[in-house]
Amino acid sequence: MNFLDPEPVELLARRHDYFPASFRWHGRRFDVAAVEQCWTLKGSPLRRVFRVRCQAGRFELEQRVAGDVWRVRRWPLAFWLPRLARRGRPRFPLPKSQRRPQATPGVLARLAARLDYRRPARSIPQNQRTSPQWKPTPQRP
Repeated sequence: MNFLDPEPVELLARRHDYFPASFRWHGRRFDVAAVEQCWTLKGSPLRRVFRVRCQAGRFELEQRVAGDVWRVRRWPLAFWLPRLARRGRPRFPLPKSQRRPQATPGVLARLAARLDYRRPARSIPQNQRTSPQWKPTPQRP
């Protein structure tokens, strides 16, 4: 998913003086909902990488420890391909076993025809009304 070189971001807040809490990228503020993973890349220079989840998706933020420079390494496809961001799909979908079944347009049309509220309710004459088939049992004192 590395499409381009890492881009600089402005870190706005930290959690516990270590984890990123919010950052600004391309003039837009992103609040970190969770830090999913954190690891250190050894070498010259020493770097820390944080995989974070925001409302807009998942990002990988890289911190160069020596100069405290922050960069974004990976970002969701929705930022690279704007067509994907316009869809009305949830950003964090549920697993397939927990999703609601989607109704097809044919089913919705039949249900709307069956529940047509514009028709007046049919009244039953008093002499045709039936009594309930069950009778309550008497209560013992």
